Amino acid sequence: MIGIILCGHGGFASGLARAMTQILGEQPQFMAIDFTESASTAQLTAELEQAVAALDAQEELVFLTDLLGARRFALRRRWRCNGRGGK
Repeated sequence: MIGIILCGHGGFASGLARAMTQILGEQPQFMAIDFTESASTAQLTAELEQAVAALDAQEELVFLTDLLGARRFALRRRWRCNGRGGK
C-alpha cells in the first residue's frame, strides 16, 4: 500500500482529512499535518518524522502539500518521497 501524508497551512490538512473520512471512512495509511502560525520548522520536522515512522511499513510514501516549494514540500526530500504541491 501507499502511505499518504497531507500537510498544509492553517487547518487545510485536517479539514480535508475530515471531509475525506466522511466520504471514505478511516484510512489507516493516511496522516494529515497542519502547519499553524505558531509552529516552528523544528516542530513541523518532528511531526513529519513521526508520521513517516508511523507509515514506515508502507511500500511508498507520498507527500501532498498545499504549496509547491513550501517548507513541507522541501522537508519531504529528506525521506526521498514523492510529492505534489498546489499552486
